[in-house]
Amino acid sequence: MGLSQSSWKALSVFIVTGVATTGSLYWSGSTLAIARTGQLIAQAQPEEAPPQPEDAPPIPKPSGHTENIKSLAISPDGQILVSGGDDQSINIWDLASGELVRTISSEKWVYDIAISPDGRTLASGSSDKTIKIWDLYTGELIQTFAGHTDNVIAVAFSPDGQTLVSGSWDKTIRVWDLRTGELMRKLSGHPGLVVSLAISSDGSLIASGDSEGVVNVWNMESDDPLYTLTGHSTWARSLAFSPDDQTLVSSSLDNKDTIKVWNLRTGKLRRTISSGDWVYSIAFSGDGKTLIGGTNRKTLKSWDLKTGELKGNFIGHEEPIYDIVLSPDGQSLASGGGDRQVKVWEVSPLAETISGKEEVALLKTLTGHTEGVRAVAISPDGETIVSGSLDKTLKTWNLNNGELLNTLEGHEQPIWALAISPDGETIVSGSLDNTLKTWDLNTGELLNTFDEHQGAILAVTFSPDGKNIVSGSSDKTIKIWERETGELQNTLEGNTDSIVSLTISEDGQTLVSGSDEVIKIWDLETGELKNTLTGHANYVASLAINANPDAFFEGLGPRLVTTGDEKIRIWNLNTGEPQDIMEGHWSRVYSLALSSNGQTLVSGGVDKNIKLWNLSTGVLQDIFPGHDAWIYSLAISSDGQTLVSGSLDKTIKIWQMPQRF
Repeated sequence: MGLSQSSWKALSVFIVTGVATTGSLYWSGSTLAIARTGQLIAQAQPEEAPPQPEDAPPIPKPSGHTENIKSLAISPDGQILVSGGDDQSINIWDLASGELVRTISSEKWVYDIAISPDGRTLASGSSDKTIKIWDLYTGELIQTFAGHTDNVIAVAFSPDGQTLVSGSWDKTIRVWDLRTGELMRKLSGHPGLVVSLAISSDGSLIASGDSEGVVNVWNMESDDPLYTLTGHSTWARSLAFSPDDQTLVSSSLDNKDTIKVWNLRTGKLRRTISSGDWVYSIAFSGDGKTLIGGTNRKTLKSWDLKTGELKGNFIGHEEPIYDIVLSPDGQSLASGGGDRQVKVWEVSPLAETISGKEEVALLKTLTGHTEGVRAVAISPDGETIVSGSLDKTLKTWNLNNGELLNTLEGHEQPIWALAISPDGETIVSGSLDNTLKTWDLNTGELLNTFDEHQGAILAVTFSPDGKNIVSGSSDKTIKIWERETGELQNTLEGNTDSIVSLTISEDGQTLVSGSDEVIKIWDLETGELKNTLTGHANYVASLAINANPDAFFEGLGPRLVTTGDEKIRIWNLNTGEPQDIMEGHWSRVYSLALSSNGQTLVSGGVDKNIKLWNLSTGVLQDIFPGHDAWIYSLAISSDGQTLVSGSLDKTIKIWQMPQRF
């Protein structure tokens, strides 16, 4: 069974602390809301206690987690869900009703939990260096296994229920006989702290991962690793065997080599999936065709195992997701994390294929520049692409057939920025030679040169009426020019570093500039500084103003979208109030492009991937490999059908946007 974005519907939400909201409905305490196809159809409330004599002590009610949830388990019959966390407690939930049935108190943090195959007992690993076995139905402590010399981070039952395996920060794995309580085997050989465990469905293999990124595969009856798998650069945080035990998947807290798929017959690496996120927990779908991960970006993601393609991305948590677990029938998935909530999601059987998913299609790759492409733009009529390069040239291209129309030469240094006038007649280019130049788009004729900046021109834009050109420079100033005459109309000062990005609101009243970690909002007509925004950790490389606020945050006014580090930030343009942060890139984002309807944002940067976001929800909708080097510039056609990207790999790519965007 596969998973797609549209198939993940909220089935249940265990709000295990405080008060939570969904839409306009509220619930608190240990309650459950059930939704199908995204609509709330039932809401459980804690039952009132029966009347008691005045002198009777209050009846204690179960309460939820007050700290991070680190581990989840579902009973083999699918009726019970167990959660463990940093608040030194284990909560037992009735999965059908959502009732919090019981809380087991632990003396220390609970790092991992597992339910026995017969569904009668629960094992927990803790910071007290022990493993404890509990009666799942009474909460009674049955047995304690001691021997580890550091935190016990992972526990797992063998499929026959006779053996318990534990992994610890003492760098060992221990195998225990559950009938006698004796230590059967101590496995050593990890260079780092053991942080993850998995047992194959036939019980013959143990997989263990450590803080150095090393994964060992052991025969259950042997003291030496069968395979030592290397490739992760840091914590191998989660492991999962495929249902047929032919494949092992490991996920890590590195951004590039996040997920690795291993052939267990040979011990060889089959595939690496670069998520762009830390994947704290990984699981297989019931049919073994799909991988599901919980990430530090608060999202659940799914990938096609065969291709590594991202199939779905869903935001449901407010903090990182530390653990996920599928129900035995594969129809639902539970997730828990730093927001102290356990959420249960329906995995729709309608998602058995992804044939209905529209792909971003690469139409053409344009070559001709001899150095990296620093800037691209699409003419308002959607017929022409303009590219500016570090090779000091501008090129114009036919968007439909990719034909090179003109090469414009005149700058003495690399071209850093360009823009096309709203009437589609003029190009303005900014260069490291400290000049702006305007050109006739159709003929390529040089129209004018603007040379009053004392530094490199790093950003240019036209006013919406096309009458003015605005430029930003390494001389720390913004200059406003009359387009036709080249007359300098105003110089805006106040930045303490280079101006690297500019954008103007649709009504032409507001100018926004990006500099070193600082965004400034100006009155374009008067030059008055209206606001200064901070939050980014690097130069604010790209800016966009939402042109259709009703499609974005209805009734809240226009939104400013900014980037320059690995985060994309959204602000209220009028007030400067931060509204949202979208995370998904693992390194700097250099370019943003916003669709004309204000619903879709495209981003690209150092990680070479192009990412598509739904601005109404903040959800990352799609990721696709864009270029072989950093992506410097993106542009979307006015009809929203075409995306153009420019890269340090010297190419321009033309993409067909999915119709759903």
